[in-house]
Amino acid sequence: MRAIRTLLVLAIAVSWIMTGCIVVGQHEWRVNLNKDGTGSGTLIFHNLACDESEPDSVKFAFTQLIRDYLNGDELNETYPNLNIKKKELFLETFDGSEVVSGRIEFTFDEIGDVGLYVYEPKDIMLYGIEGENSFISANGVFAGEDGGPNIVIWEKGMDNVEFAVSENPSIEAGYVEIYKDWKANGESALFTQEEMDNIGE
Repeated sequence: MRAIRTLLVLAIAVSWIMTGCIVVGQHEWRVNLNKDGTGSGTLIFHNLACDESEPDSVKFAFTQLIRDYLNGDELNETYPNLNIKKKELFLETFDGSEVVSGRIEFTFDEIGDVGLYVYEPKDIMLYGIEGENSFISANGVFAGEDGGPNIVIWEKGMDNVEFAVSENPSIEAGYVEIYKDWKANGESALFTQEEMDNIGE
């Protein structure tokens, strides 16, 4: 039952991080599994962006990204079953364009903590793609290719699981320019807390 509850929590978490101005082009999971069900992994948020194009909205969202997600506790609250060890932002080429992406490295105590469910009768592992998320890729078998359920299937006992999903967000503006400004000038590239409070009123 815990694995099923975790599937729902992770599905809500993926949607939750996309609320407001911050959107994510694609989530990519890379999970290493131990035989006892513990493990470690990496979650990459490809193409972090804004769903509004107005410069102050972009700056507001990027300030939230730095203060609340990178330097704050929002990711720990969004993914409570993951023991997050490292968080970072970086530039990469994604779908032919330069974008800002994020990455977290984590460990976990049970296989259900990363949304995987072991179906013992068939000796397989399942991951359910919930809500508006679309399947992108996996090193397993996607059952929804021919109209089947939106689940990815792996053989039980695999020590490496990879999959990527997208919620197909509306992206109006990227963070590349403000990211470069922040890397060069630090906090001066962001809104102050007083400015954030005034905008939020």
